[in-house]
Amino acid sequence: MTGASSGRGPEGAADSGSGPAIGGDPGTGTGPVGGTDTGHGDRGVGSGGAVSGREPAPAGGAASSPATAPGGPDRGRDSVFLRAVLVGGAVLALGLAVVLFFVGTAVGGAADARGSDSGPAGAGASRSATATPEPTPTPSPTPSPEPAAAPALPARPAAPGVQKWDALAGGECLSAFTSPWSEQFTVVDCAGDHNAQLVTRGLFTDPADPASATAPFPGEAELAGRLNLLCTAPAVLDYTAAGALPDVQWQAAYPVTEAEWVAGDRSYYCFFSRTSGEPLGASLVAPPA
Repeated sequence: MTGASSGRGPEGAADSGSGPAIGGDPGTGTGPVGGTDTGHGDRGVGSGGAVSGREPAPAGGAASSPATAPGGPDRGRDSVFLRAVLVGGAVLALGLAVVLFFVGTAVGGAADARGSDSGPAGAGASRSATATPEPTPTPSPTPSPEPAAAPALPARPAAPGVQKWDALAGGECLSAFTSPWSEQFTVVDCAGDHNAQLVTRGLFTDPADPASATAPFPGEAELAGRLNLLCTAPAVLDYTAAGALPDVQWQAAYPVTEAEWVAGDRSYYCFFSRTSGEPLGASLVAPPA
């Protein structure tokens, strides 16, 4: 018997020239234009020499003003003014440096005073500019839903006809059986031909134990591991009738997800059939003790 479960140039330079002789009796004289003529006779003859501001006026002549030589008094005044400007600038810079020194000292002292405020208890501890980070809260795990209680099993086998899978109670003989996971089954009389039988239906939990009825889903593998004993227990299977069939097999249906379990599905279904698909010929349910 086999079993299975499925589940991202400067100007101002001196002019030079010779003036013409002014006529008169013979005689000569030399001097600048506009000077006193010297000569013999009623009228003197003179020749005009070069005009130069640097030549002194002739004796007895009218005085002429000499030109100002380069580097004269104006240049001296410029030099004095420049020295005054430089000295004044140096004094101003020194004064500004002194003012900045005292301002910097005052600002630094105020900053030190702000940085060393005393705490509430007068301890004088320096305040930290960095705020203490808030601890990240740990998310609470999502609680598993509370399992619903398993519904009661049907009191007796379903009547012949097409029945839903959860209407079967156990012991029903079936025709046209193909899979234990079908949504519907055709129930027939066990005295006629049938190619399968739901030998037993049971609960993984004990209805009499409240803690067992609300137990969490144990997992598909855990449930599948229990099925061999549950489906082939001597109290449910007629070994004599099953032993007469050389190719008898069992298959089971059961809740394979937590959602099914939480919804209240705690039942297992043990189906027996032949690998050849031939009829069973009789009921395989163990007789009452």
